[in-house]
Amino acid sequence: MDWGYVLDLLSCSKLRSANGIPPPEMIKICCDGSSRGNPGNEGDGIILRNHEEALIRGISVELRICTNFIAEVITIILGHKWASTMGWNKAVVASDSLAAIAIFIKGRVPWAFASRWNNIRHSFWRIHFETVQREVNFSADCMVRRGSVLPQGIRECHDGRPPMLTFFELSNMVYYCFM
Repeated sequence: MDWGYVLDLLSCSKLRSANGIPPPEMIKICCDGSSRGNPGNEGDGIILRNHEEALIRGISVELRICTNFIAEVITIILGHKWASTMGWNKAVVASDSLAAIAIFIKGRVPWAFASRWNNIRHSFWRIHFETVQREVNFSADCMVRRGSVLPQGIRECHDGRPPMLTFFELSNMVYYCFM
């Protein structure tokens, strides 16, 4: 028996997928932003899902050089923009950035993005924010990694499941985080 492996199993955390199913009238916006370097090239990854857990759209975007925090803020705004253009007016936003979610809940969006956020926000009747563990946000994480290597200003938009996603989160699954 390999005791190192047994000890590793004992130091793992059991995580439930926070990517639960939204109500039928809402869309789930799973988003992640990153910066290759801090500051560095920014990538945004957005997954839009419906109440049947189907992937409606996957988006990867490379925008500009910024910090990780600003990348997370931009991703949440872009996720709402895409959901709005598809006709949705109620959303559940899932992000692994507690700081980004907190500023949206408190209404303290950075001034550089405040007017853009206010314009998009008013097209929604209801917005629910939730933070998720990074380990259960892997579909958006896959999209953001793709976005951060795209040429500047380029976006990839896939209706349905993006081809680079070999698997995605399911609400009835249990995930593990090994520390």
